[in-house]
Amino acid sequence: MNVMKQIKIFLIILSSILTLVACSKPDSVEHWIDNPTSNEITLSIDDNQLTISAKSGIKYKIGYGKHSLSYNNEAVNFVVKPSKREGFINPTQSNYIFYKIIYVDDNYAAVVRNVDSYQKDIQYKTPVIINGELHEMEVPFTVINDLFIEKDTYAWDYFLDEKLPRTVSLKNRSISVQTKLFREDDFLKYMREEGLDQQISFPSNRKKFNELPKTIIPTIDLDSIKCPEGRVDAEKKITAWKQIFNLSGNDFAEEYDNLTSINSSVAERDIENKCYQDYSDDDGFKEAINKIYSIYSGKTYLNFFIVE
Repeated sequence: MNVMKQIKIFLIILSSILTLVACSKPDSVEHWIDNPTSNEITLSIDDNQLTISAKSGIKYKIGYGKHSLSYNNEAVNFVVKPSKREGFINPTQSNYIFYKIIYVDDNYAAVVRNVDSYQKDIQYKTPVIINGELHEMEVPFTVINDLFIEKDTYAWDYFLDEKLPRTVSLKNRSISVQTKLFREDDFLKYMREEGLDQQISFPSNRKKFNELPKTIIPTIDLDSIKCPEGRVDAEKKITAWKQIFNLSGNDFAEEYDNLTSINSSVAERDIENKCYQDYSDDDGFKEAINKIYSIYSGKTYLNFFIVE
């Protein structure tokens, strides 16, 4: 009996450990940091110095929360948040090309006639330097040089080192648009291989780190809010947003989720409905709600955003 008890206890303990492991959430995620230039670069994330060889990149694990990035004698603060979509860091703010290509089943003559309509949908007005002169052209690609490049913004099918296939499976369709993200040099090489014989390049629009748009915790005039419940709620939220950047890992992730999903909660809707109903002329409350919403508006699927 003693042996059976020991085994049973061991199994219970093991089961508890496995349950804890299965339920634990990651507090960080690997991100790609790319260097498309011809020279090795060195940058720092927080106190960690990273060296990236020319025309290559590295995967680097970054915890959720606030961090600093230093490169080329400049520094910027940014936040890493949980996201299910890809993104990567472009410290040199080099040009990347987001390219769209149409695949057509040429057995369908009628479809070929519809390619023109697809082409209109994939065109961008893109500045291109041709033989030394700047032109704006309608082409199936656009130039990106953001510090943080997000798949939520540019939904590429093929990443930097993945080749565009010559053929794709259309899966019961007769036409398909596929997308690829290129380093600038790789794109120019690809275009030459496709028969481009003109000298083209793209303007560089690198900004200083301190000039990049930032997410700012807004100042709210609490005294202008007539609705008492709304005033308390706005003050609580602004305080929480000011404190969140002191958190990291799962603590940051949980608090960020609480703050950004709060509009869907019953309590939040009740407060808003009461304030709008009892204080319909409360412009202070409406302004406060809009300012708070602006902190996280459009960031649902983003991995990064810049802060002060």
